[in-house]
Amino acid sequence: MPRLKLSNGVLLSYFSFPDPLPSPTRPTILLLSAFFQRVDVQFIPQVQDTNLTGNGQAFNFIGIDVHGHGETSGREEWGYMDNAKDVADGLSLLGVDKFFIMAASHGGITAQELSLLCPSRVRGIILIGSTCRPYSSQFRTHMRDVFVPVWSSSDPPPDSALARSIQSTLGAPPKRPEELGSVFGDRAPIDHQPHGTRTAESAVGIELLSKIVDNWRTHTGEMKLHKPVDVLLGWEGCEARLRSVATPVLIIHGEDDSTILFECAEHILSALPDNKLTRVVKMNGKGAHLVNEVAEVAIELNEMVKSWLDECIQATIHKRQRQRLFVERYERRSPQPRTGLPPVAKYVCGAAFVLSMSLAIPFFYAKSRALGPKVGVHISRNAALGPGAALLGRSPRLSSQLSHSTRKVGQMTRDEPPADTLGAIRHAFKALGVATLAVGATTGVGVVGVMVGLGSPPYVGEFHTLMRSLVHSSFPELHATLHSVPNTAAQGRVEVWDKEQVEKALEEAYAKGGVRAWMSEARRQLERERAAAQRVAEWQGQNRSG
Repeated sequence: MPRLKLSNGVLLSYFSFPDPLPSPTRPTILLLSAFFQRVDVQFIPQVQDTNLTGNGQAFNFIGIDVHGHGETSGREEWGYMDNAKDVADGLSLLGVDKFFIMAASHGGITAQELSLLCPSRVRGIILIGSTCRPYSSQFRTHMRDVFVPVWSSSDPPPDSALARSIQSTLGAPPKRPEELGSVFGDRAPIDHQPHGTRTAESAVGIELLSKIVDNWRTHTGEMKLHKPVDVLLGWEGCEARLRSVATPVLIIHGEDDSTILFECAEHILSALPDNKLTRVVKMNGKGAHLVNEVAEVAIELNEMVKSWLDECIQATIHKRQRQRLFVERYERRSPQPRTGLPPVAKYVCGAAFVLSMSLAIPFFYAKSRALGPKVGVHISRNAALGPGAALLGRSPRLSSQLSHSTRKVGQMTRDEPPADTLGAIRHAFKALGVATLAVGATTGVGVVGVMVGLGSPPYVGEFHTLMRSLVHSSFPELHATLHSVPNTAAQGRVEVWDKEQVEKALEEAYAKGGVRAWMSEARRQLERERAAAQRVAEWQGQNRSG
């Protein structure tokens, strides 16, 4: 297989089907193999099923071997979190952002860690014969005291050890070496098996079984036997962390699996959050652990997987449609941006101007009297005395005192009182102030009355603020950081949902209680984000001080 070179020096062996590079127009399925399996061998029954692959047009299949498997190399020490990080980087290098995962047995451990590490990238998970709990003490004892010593007793491992692994892995014993078509003998293809005889060769096919056995023979030495076993048995489980996995999960398990019991599938289901697409399928696995390799079971399994993937894709389409409708409703309800003064401000200014003008009429009247030009005839005081003036010794000069005069603007006679111009100005300013206060108070009362009467939401500003906060939130980054923290129980980690789960919670709240319920849920989610950010900062501070 070709290998991907990562920036950290890791080389990942991988394969891509149907194209050397995944097509961006097709959904991608990441394949992760079981313990001591090669990814390009184990999933042959799936990749060769045209109903599942759609003749190469339905999906991209990307298989990646984790450390200790295939030709992957580059780490002397690793754990399942390291496997998950390297796989995620490899997919990014191939141009894959979002993807489904199909994983078997210990590959399911990497799949679960990957979904916790990159929640926004994983669209769905298919787990085959996997677990979320640490392996039992009985299993660990068997692996360390029986499996490893027998497997490493020779190089390659003895056929007797391989035969026992065939029985537990595939649910049927291999043929004896001297029999025709034995995987340990001539490997001749046999079209017909004697009635009532079920062997691994007949259950899987001699071609696939031969590839499985040949790969097993390469698992010797420190890096491909002892180290992978230590990593497997040292895994502490992820059951407590699965509650934050928002993506749907299909859990397939053989009812008579003796390697990982069926109850392990139920443990995974109970640890996951509710999701209508998350389910457990109990299959008649014919006694096999890796049921996807058994020919008579693989056909049914592939049909089930294809149907479930179609459901997930349709659900994603419907979700996007609901989100689009929600945004459209939000935009229709949101006030459109305006330019200039708001209508209420324009009304207040206009009404205040009109009312102040009407109340300021005395000012203009007084001003016109004080400053307006006046032309007229007046009679002097002496002439106005008439004939009676002669009696007082004054000559009556009525005709000569009668005169025509023009008074200039601003000129007053001694007979007129002065106009109160300053008083008129003060009256005008008082009128303007009273008008503005009256119109403003009336408008305010009117606006409040309209809002109460029509039920207009006074929380539009807060709605916009919450929406902006959610858009700029860092749920995915916090989620990934928290799940990379070692010894999470001691850290008292605050769980943070990924972006899709937050969106789902907001949609459900809006559907149940409208905008008010949406705002309440948004505040709750943002509070979770703040608490998580604080916990991350505290943890980082402890690391720096330590």
